[in-house]
Amino acid sequence: MTPTTPRPQDLLPALERDDATTPRITCYDDLAGPTRGERVELSGRVLARWAAKAGNALQEELDVAPGDVVGIVLEPHWRATHWLLGAWRVGACVRVGDGASGPETTVVVTDDPALAAEVVDTGRRAVLVSRAALARTAHPEAAPGVLDEATELPTFGDVLEPWGTPDDGAVALVVDGTPLEVHGAPITTDVEPGARVHLVDPSTAELLVVAGAAWAAGGSVVLSLGTDEDVLEHRAAIERVDARIG
Repeated sequence: MTPTTPRPQDLLPALERDDATTPRITCYDDLAGPTRGERVELSGRVLARWAAKAGNALQEELDVAPGDVVGIVLEPHWRATHWLLGAWRVGACVRVGDGASGPETTVVVTDDPALAAEVVDTGRRAVLVSRAALARTAHPEAAPGVLDEATELPTFGDVLEPWGTPDDGAVALVVDGTPLEVHGAPITTDVEPGARVHLVDPSTAELLVVAGAAWAAGGSVVLSLGTDEDVLEHRAAIERVDARIG
């Protein structure tokens, strides 16, 4: 960790400011299904734009304030990362893994339509996410009151001005019930400065932890989902990765 490592609430503007044209996440989806074969690459600027839209949706539409809890219940995917960044920017705590959809969460971001409906039924808010890069709707039968990311997120602004500031020491990230990051303190990272990290079939928690650490170190992430081992070595070479996890 260096003195310039950003705090969780400052990671989004750091991505916009520091070499914004550099790829920050490259996702290969080789899982069975309609998204098989997709390769999506986001520069810092494009990732920051998605994150700004997510943050604006959280505070404008979903009433998230500093200290509130945003649960992320998604299969590993690049879309989970812009919700992490947006939530951190507006001062929220992100919870992933065990308890991510529990009653203490203000909003649950999920790719499970049934879970989204259950959350809304409890009086809380839910966001329904689609994996497909060009999806026009997350699900054609999303429950009333669920924010459909594919349909609604593009309508929010590309510039995010937080309405509040998190308290120093407020928890910023909880994984399986364990606090890992706090607002007001530098993000924990052991990633080499500028490193490109290859994540192979990680859990969503591992994706968010490693992505946050890599971006805090000025690096980037290559995410491979459901890829045959004989392809990974070639992919690592063409993507010029420095380290592999998984």
